[in-house]
Amino acid sequence: MQLIADLLKNHKIPGAAEREQRQVCASAAESLFSHPISARQVAFKDGKLTFRVPSVLKSEILLRAEDLKAILKGAGVVVVSIH
Repeated sequence: MQLIADLLKNHKIPGAAEREQRQVCASAAESLFSHPISARQVAFKDGKLTFRVPSVLKSEILLRAEDLKAILKGAGVVVVSIH
């Protein structure tokens, strides 16, 4: 009889890659804006990056979108647009 761990070790965990991308995006934005941003406040799908943050911070993010894209490109995350 096989253990569940043996069955799952050859399969990827669903959502792990997306969670890692959200964490990278959140930490890059946090370092750029000196404001705590959690991975839960970030959505990333098909190159579209969306932040669920207060409007004041979102305005600052949109003003410095190119800087954030450059940092994320260096981290291996390709962002097409930021919302």
